Amino acid sequence: MAAWFQILCHLQQHIASNVLAKVEQGYNRNEIMPEPRTIRLYRSDEGPLNLWMRKSGTLVIAIDVWEGNDDDSPKIANQCLAELEDSLQTALETWPIVAAKDLKMKIDVAIPSVKGDGENYRPMCAAFYLVAVQWKK
Repeated sequence: MAAWFQILCHLQQHIASNVLAKVEQGYNRNEIMPEPRTIRLYRSDEGPLNLWMRKSGTLVIAIDVWEGNDDDSPKIANQCLAELEDSLQTALETWPIVAAKDLKMKIDVAIPSVKGDGENYRPMCAAFYLVAVQWKK
């Protein structure tokens, strides 16, 4: 099975086990926004693939983090989002150790980009992560 799919599924399971949120791959057809406390993962980009030596590679996983709060103050929703992001980041820190054992791969993780939603979805708020994964069998 393709390494990107194994890695994506394992990361989904790890986040779901460590973060109090709904964790899914991708978006459902016709869905505009997910419900609050949802984390969505999807394959974004892979580096060059060597078709003869598939023992290492890079994979960028996009992670959308959605939170919501009906309080009149946007600060409250932002605080809820910050707490959810803290939990996600902790899960990303611990994932390489678990993945190495379960997937028999060396996994290195970096977060090259995090963007906020720019207040576009109130009372929902979101953060959009790009997570760079380098893997080696």
